[in-house]
Amino acid sequence: MSIFGAGSNWDGDEMKDDFFYDDNFVIGWDYNHAKDLYDAVSLLKAGDIVYLKANQVGSQSIRVKGIGIVTKSFIHCIIEKGLTK
Repeated sequence: MSIFGAGSNWDGDEMKDDFFYDDNFVIGWDYNHAKDLYDAVSLLKAGDIVYLKANQVGSQSIRVKGIGIVTKSFIHCIIEKGLTK
């Protein structure tokens, strides 16, 4: 089991409710702008913990906005959604 933190404020829009309503972890950038982030997310596995966090610039404090547990790997999601040939 691993633990990962992620932000949910995208250009001033709070996406926290979308994560929990849809039971999805979503990357806010397209692949060409965040290849390293897509690589990291592809390593998440069932049982890992992802928490949504917030902090102010320069602050050493982190506020946890929510916690979720990964139920399917990235590759399983791709296969189940029929995104393979």
